[in-house]
Amino acid sequence: MGMLLQGMDTHFKARSHEPITLAVWPDNNPLFTYSLAHLVSETRVINRVDDFLFVNFCIDNLIYFIHDDWLENLHQTGLKVVLVIDGFMHSMAKYWYKKQEDIILLSMGDNDVTLFVSALDSLTYGQSVVPKDVAPITEKELFVLRKRLTGMSVRNIALILNCSIKSIYYCHYSLCKKLKRSSRLGEIYLHCSHLHEADFT
Repeated sequence: MGMLLQGMDTHFKARSHEPITLAVWPDNNPLFTYSLAHLVSETRVINRVDDFLFVNFCIDNLIYFIHDDWLENLHQTGLKVVLVIDGFMHSMAKYWYKKQEDIILLSMGDNDVTLFVSALDSLTYGQSVVPKDVAPITEKELFVLRKRLTGMSVRNIALILNCSIKSIYYCHYSLCKKLKRSSRLGEIYLHCSHLHEADFT
């Protein structure tokens, strides 16, 4: 997770073309930062935007959110951590919310600007919009995902967890369902391959 620690010092503040500076992490999507800054500037629903650290919690950034240290490091900034969640990541967001309930969840899943602005307004009061009827990812599923993204075989993961190979494949199925991907976890790996190269066969 060295890339996370390195990015904290050099890529933390993300400046948009609007007269506002947002703390955004990771800062790998200028369009996300610009759009969020524009929306905040236009609506003026947040009293003190500099109190918050907005996290681009999307499927493309999945690899950043599979270990504990990303959230620990962000909390050290002293800012209120806000997960801006895309439609694929509700189960992952709910997993982290169960572990750290002082983070704020802000869903973009409905593609409704009015609802999103209303949710932005709730940030002033530190309120989360927790996804309903969404099962969080489990510890076992996250462990399997971590190991598969490093190229570990299903057989070796089963040996470590002292369970059947069938159980690991069930985790694959469950992860795909929760992350709303209809195909194998290899598709998720493709989203992460620009950050981490691994043999995912």
